[in-house]
Amino acid sequence: MAKEARSARNRKRTGNRGRVIPTVRFITLVAFVLFASCALAVLFTNLSHRNEIIARAIEEKIKAEVQKQKDLRVKLARVSSPERIVRIAVDQLEMCEPVKVIFLRYAKKPDGTLLSESHEEKSPSYAKVSVITPYVQSVADMEPGHGGKEE
Repeated sequence: MAKEARSARNRKRTGNRGRVIPTVRFITLVAFVLFASCALAVLFTNLSHRNEIIARAIEEKIKAEVQKQKDLRVKLARVSSPERIVRIAVDQLEMCEPVKVIFLRYAKKPDGTLLSESHEEKSPSYAKVSVITPYVQSVADMEPGHGGKEE
């Protein structure tokens, strides 16, 4: 009988212990899952806010660059305006609009001498700059086939 009583007591102990331990393990597991879920939610919220801050900073930089480009375009238009160029040419460089234009034409004679010809024309009143002069670097540029004309 003593053996049966002991085995009955052991069954009661293990039965109770067997049920209590899995319940504690289950509660611990549920608590860990809830904690991990909350930690991940906080982490993703933090990352989302950080990305919003970065996106706003980039948008502000883009707006600043766009405004800078607009300012540079306005400055370029102001600097390259024909009125400003004429004013600088007249005031600072002491230039004036031409009254007449002299056209020069070069050619090479068959004997090797250079022939130059020029004629004048009055500058049209509507033309701001009407000076046309060919630029000749050497006698070879004036030979036929190099842009020069023979006469």
